[in-house]
Amino acid sequence: MQQRRGLLEEAFQNADEPLRLSAALEAAPQDLIAAVKAQGLEGIVAKRVDSRYESGERSGAWVKFRVNKGQELVIGGYRAGKNHFDNLAVGYYDDAGKLIFIAKIKNGFTPDVKKQVFARLRPLETKVCPFDKSARGEDCKAW
Repeated sequence: MQQRRGLLEEAFQNADEPLRLSAALEAAPQDLIAAVKAQGLEGIVAKRVDSRYESGERSGAWVKFRVNKGQELVIGGYRAGKNHFDNLAVGYYDDAGKLIFIAKIKNGFTPDVKKQVFARLRPLETKVCPFDKSARGEDCKAW
């Protein structure tokens, strides 16, 4: 890690915005989490020291740790990929009990999790769009 960090510092020595090298954080996890919360940030990315960047892949060596409160979401649909889902269409139930579409989620899943979730979703397929038409904003076929 020391050698890699040194090479990065050398490469970024004369870099201009928007390129910048993030500082290496050496602190206890609870201190980092407290600082992230105090600044109102979403979270931090924890990386194994010996990990390497893998373009387009999620290996599990880099983990996003969110500190803010989340929203419980319902999976209402998905776009199929080859052996897994490409994205999930998610929403929430409003006070009237209507399922409101809010987003498509593609990131944050390892390839294995994508395959496992896809296997569980396939038998539940239906031709009926579960999201409320008046609040949907787009056709279910768009996924």
